[in-house]
This record gives sequence, C-alpha cells and structure tokens, in this order.
Amino acid sequence: MKQVIPPARPGAVPRERLRQQLRVAGTRLTVVVAPAGWGKTSLLSGWASDPEEKRRIAWVSLDESDDEPVRFWSYVLTALHNAGGTISTGPLEALDAAAVPPVDLALPMLLNELAASELPHVLVLDDYHLLGDPRIHEAVEYLVTYLPASLRIVIAARTDPPLPIARLRARGDLTELRAAQLRFSPDEAAALVSAVSGHALDSATAAAVATDGRVGGGSATGRARTARGPHEGTRRRPASAGLLRGRSAARPRARAAGTARQGRAP
Repeated sequence: MKQVIPPARPGAVPRERLRQQLRVAGTRLTVVVAPAGWGKTSLLSGWASDPEEKRRIAWVSLDESDDEPVRFWSYVLTALHNAGGTISTGPLEALDAAAVPPVDLALPMLLNELAASELPHVLVLDDYHLLGDPRIHEAVEYLVTYLPASLRIVIAARTDPPLPIARLRARGDLTELRAAQLRFSPDEAAALVSAVSGHALDSATAAAVATDGRVGGGSATGRARTARGPHEGTRRRPASAGLLRGRSAARPRARAAGTARQGRAP
C-alpha cells in the first residue's frame, strides 16, 4: 500500500550508521539520492520501522500515476493524518475546494496545525523522481520553506529533486545521503551476502564485493561469486596434467602437418 512502510526484505542487514544519521537529522529536508539498486527504500523502511525512531512517520510510496497535484497531496495529507497526533482531516477536505490550488488553502491549514503541534513528524516521499508536474514541486518547495519544527521531510529519489538544494545546503537546512554514503562497508557486504547465499566471506572477498557499493537483493550472491572467482569450489587439475595433455595433443597435429608437406612434394 502507498501509505504503509514497506516491510524489511529477507536477509536485510541493519545499517546502524545510516539509521543513526536519519534519526539525528534535524534539517528541514533530507535527501537520499542514488541510482536504482542502491538500497534507498530498504534503508528508509528499516529506519522508519526501528523502535529507536520516536517521531511519527508518514510514508508515501509514489508512482507515475501520482503526478497530479490533488492526487499527490491527498496521499500526503492522509499519511500525515494517519500517523496520529494532531493533524486533522481539515487540510484534506480543503483539497476539494474547486479551483483552489493546494498552496492557497490546504497547505496553509496543514502548516497551522503543525505549528500548533508538539509531536514531531517525518514525511517520507519515496521514488520522488517519478513526479514531473512543476505544480507539485512548487508546492513541496513552499512546504519546505515554511516548515515548522514539528515536521521534517525525507525524499528518496534517483536524481536530485527540483528543489532549491543549493540554497538549503548553504543554510544548513539539508542532510544528504548519496551513493558515497550508501556504499556498503566490507562488514555490511559480508553480512548481507552471508544472509542471502548462506556462505561466509573472508575479509578480502567482502572488500571486493563492497567495492561495487550496490550490494542488495538477489544480485548480492552473484557479485560474491564474481569476487570469489568462477572456479572456486571446483576441483582443479594439476598444472602438469595440462602440460601433458597439451604435448600429447600437439603430436598428432605435428604428424598431420608432416604428412601434408609430404603430399605437396613434387
């Protein structure tokens, strides 16, 4: 469901160092930006489900069909209401006002309710890169600009969202987790591959797998096998046997070549 925190995947490795960063992030906006397969959703779902996270989490999983302002904000406002606390259905009902953009009525109502709330909330927008309507981005920017202390926003995307990232960074209002931070450490890579494949990795192999950085899901075992080498676990023949086979195979070819030369002699 769109407003339910995704369950942890089997074999998921707790990434405490990144969860801690998310827990202590007090900036208006946190962006988790990396290409597909880098574990953005897995990281955020693990953090959001962690009992150590005491804030109310409002989660929205986005797709292409949500690229329309009223539809998008109906999901966001419903998620914030369902997270508990003091967010009423008033902002959601205000979306039904004919010909009134969300930033003119629904979002000011939401901001007023958040300003009056002492309960901290976090709004998570997963797969934000799927949205292209500039009206949505303008409204999200409005929300970030006037955000009260009781709400923080986390956006996960494959590319930077079309928001004033540089300005937020300059003001200290931005936390960033990118591919460099999402890259698995050797210990995390070893733990993940062991959980998925059932095989323990030595430190050298774990370092080789972690170098890829994008360690996750069913591809982890394949990368572990690549790091170990394609012939590991198979019986290797002595090098001398190969040399003997090579010499014995060369003799028939030499005799055949000699016969061919004799056949060509006048």
